[in-house]
Amino acid sequence: MKETILELEKISKNFNDLEVLKDINFKVFKGDIIAILGKSGEGKTTLLRTINNLIEPNDGNIYFKKELIERSNKEIRKFRTKIGFVFQHFNLISNLTVLQNVMLGPLKAKKLPKKEVKELALNKIKLVEMLDKIDSYPDNLSGGQKQRVGIARALAMEPEIILFDEPTSALDPSLVGEVMKIIKKLSFEGITMIIVTHEIAFIRSIANRILFLSEGKVKYDLKTDEFFNSKESTINDYLNIFVYDN
Repeated sequence: MKETILELEKISKNFNDLEVLKDINFKVFKGDIIAILGKSGEGKTTLLRTINNLIEPNDGNIYFKKELIERSNKEIRKFRTKIGFVFQHFNLISNLTVLQNVMLGPLKAKKLPKKEVKELALNKIKLVEMLDKIDSYPDNLSGGQKQRVGIARALAMEPEIILFDEPTSALDPSLVGEVMKIIKKLSFEGITMIIVTHEIAFIRSIANRILFLSEGKVKYDLKTDEFFNSKESTINDYLNIFVYDN
């Protein structure tokens, strides 16, 4: 039986009178690669940020390895060391080199020795194929290179899950492939991932589960093949938009 790493129970989120997430329930098992799909405005990014407590839910609970994550700052900081986050717009620190950006998290959050952190960071930078850029600054990198550094930064925390918030949407089309290549490489490493994206063909090749959001709810939680072979009109309408129109 697969180990349950993460569980969301009755998660809801409002922004003033706008109810964005409504009674969200699902589990994440070790080794899962889950794609969160849905039309724009359905709460996909809000859900991802709620998982990592970048946004606090109005209701519901989050469990990590069956333990409730308390709402104290101390517990949330501890939880975030186990959940990597790759942002849509990179969020690199411009006055730090590639190596320094990747080292920062383990140095600050985990208080590890600098020598150990440097070796760890170099290994993660190698994994994303950026060793030739360790002394470069973000302003001297392409969008695809910045995103690969963002992935290395998340990996340097050695998280048990990595969350990807539309990791290719801010890139020129010519750079999308290099980032997808790295994410696919991570899938072979057995890393648990949750990915918000509209890259349908890519998701079909990598994900084992699809969570489909509609009207702020998880309308479908299906195996990937079941999702793409579904006869449900809601799914087919969505696929017609993002496969044939993009």
